Amino acid sequence: MSPQTGERTAMKRWEQRIQEARERRVFGVLPYPRFTREDRELAANWSTCAVGEVRRRYGVGMDRSLGAFGVRFYRAILWNRIERAAELHETIESYALTKKREQWERERARPVATPDVPAAPSAPRSTEAAAA
Repeated sequence: MSPQTGERTAMKRWEQRIQEARERRVFGVLPYPRFTREDRELAANWSTCAVGEVRRRYGVGMDRSLGAFGVRFYRAILWNRIERAAELHETIESYALTKKREQWERERARPVATPDVPAAPSAPRSTEAAAA
């Protein structure tokens, strides 16, 4: 595999990889749904698995739930459980979107800082009024 081909396939989204695994055939005839070795290698790395993909896409931080979903997703890929991988991918997407929505609502609820506006200059006092 050339580096260019590897880069192109690494850029595929997990929806595409899952669909390709569903459609895989032996000799072009017999259905043989499987993930490729490349899919398993990508699923084993946090930056290229489904969790890494949604973290990059939505800008959400890593937490315990995403970590657990990622481990389950990796196992589903490793064991060629295609429908389970599809379910987990959907769960990861939904969870990341929920986290992003919560983040957005927190930022929206935060008071907006207004720039300090200098006070209007006060009227000059006369020395007589100051002495009184």
